[in-house]
Amino acid sequence: MLTRMNDNIFRWWTPDPEEENLMAGHLVTTSDGFVLIDPPVVPGLGDFLERFGRAHAIILTTHDHTRGSRYLSDRFGAPILVPEQADEARLAQGRVVPAGAYRDGQTLPGGITARRVPVWVDQSLYLDEMLLIRGDAALLGDVASGRLDGSIECCPEQFVPGPRQSGSVVPRTSGIRSHGRPAVVARPQLSHQRRLAAPIHEKKRRSP
Repeated sequence: MLTRMNDNIFRWWTPDPEEENLMAGHLVTTSDGFVLIDPPVVPGLGDFLERFGRAHAIILTTHDHTRGSRYLSDRFGAPILVPEQADEARLAQGRVVPAGAYRDGQTLPGGITARRVPVWVDQSLYLDEMLLIRGDAALLGDVASGRLDGSIECCPEQFVPGPRQSGSVVPRTSGIRSHGRPAVVARPQLSHQRRLAAPIHEKKRRSP
């Protein structure tokens, strides 16, 4: 049911009901249990997770990834942690009541460190989520998606079709994604700054 990504991170996935894509959840093991990241629910998942011990927390990278977090929180008694910039109305749509909000630079359960990743489009803040670093790996939310060739495409669903500026597709060594194909990866070389993606993503938003 789970695919091992490295010594401490496991992945499972299921088709996204709203998009032609895969949505993935991740489990980070600890000495006495586990932490879940952006977890979708699939049949048999709850019973399978019992073997890993205690659930210390469920961490969302963005308010758009509530997925199965409420169900799993109720089942395992695990607190749901969300980014400090998460929108309360979006969380409420997923019937999620967080136990706490985490900030940039904070160390979370499982030895995970949070880093804020804002994406700017047309000089407006379009996407604002957290990247979660655990050892030499980083877990990404919607800021990137895995491609069939094993590379990572930055914000693929946000932009109109057409050529992308240099840098919009980065090597497969950049992160473990919450969408798309899996890959074993290392820590991304991302400079942490407020306009992180601005030089890459000067594209117009997709029309409704």
